[in-house]
Amino acid sequence: MSQTKLRRAQDIENFKSSVLDAAIQLMKEENDWGLVSINKIAALIRYTTPNIYHYFENKDDIHFHLGQRGLELLGDKLKNIASLEIVDKNEKLFILGLQFWEFSIEHPELYDLMYHTRQKKIDKSLLLENINVIKTVIKEVKSHIQTDEDAYKAHQGFHCLIHGFISIKMNNRIPINDQSYFEELFKESLRKYINQI
Repeated sequence: MSQTKLRRAQDIENFKSSVLDAAIQLMKEENDWGLVSINKIAALIRYTTPNIYHYFENKDDIHFHLGQRGLELLGDKLKNIASLEIVDKNEKLFILGLQFWEFSIEHPELYDLMYHTRQKKIDKSLLLENINVIKTVIKEVKSHIQTDEDAYKAHQGFHCLIHGFISIKMNNRIPINDQSYFEELFKESLRKYINQI
């Protein structure tokens, strides 16, 4: 590939990335994906809407690509934890669960788009890749879990507990209005679930 074509390809990727960054910035400002629009994104990055439509079909397509970005970021964290040699196997599964909590704090807009905002399409291969990392660790940690089906059931409970707590936190529905207490309650509940799998 010629240098010109490489530069052009890099320019396209940079433009797409700036569209996604602008969408996240607007999500932070508006605190509602429904209020983010292609027109607002275009105004923020000082391009016309046809420029954006040249690379993204519509707002749902931007949502899809933001979901991909989030799944990749989270997936990298999960894979790094899964590759660690940790003596206490339950601790490895606990640290995996904490990655979701931390991700929801570091990237609240991406987390919200990935898990709370309904989207028409999602990158199932990335989603399954992340689920498989957790299933593999579950089978590694819990020797009595041998099949993918049993590991998936354990993952589903893991998933519900984690995202239930995070959803309550992100929607400011903490009953005792104490963030640190609620985080400790999350950790305690996660440990209890892991121990009883």
